[in-house]
Amino acid sequence: MNYMPGTASLIEDIDRLGKRER
Repeated sequence: MNYMPGTASLIEDIDRLGKRER
C-alpha cells in the first residue's frame, strides 16, 4: 500500500493506540 508522506506517522500512532487499548 502506498501512503502519502506523513501518513506513516499517523499509522504508527494509530497502531500504538490499538496496541495500547488491547
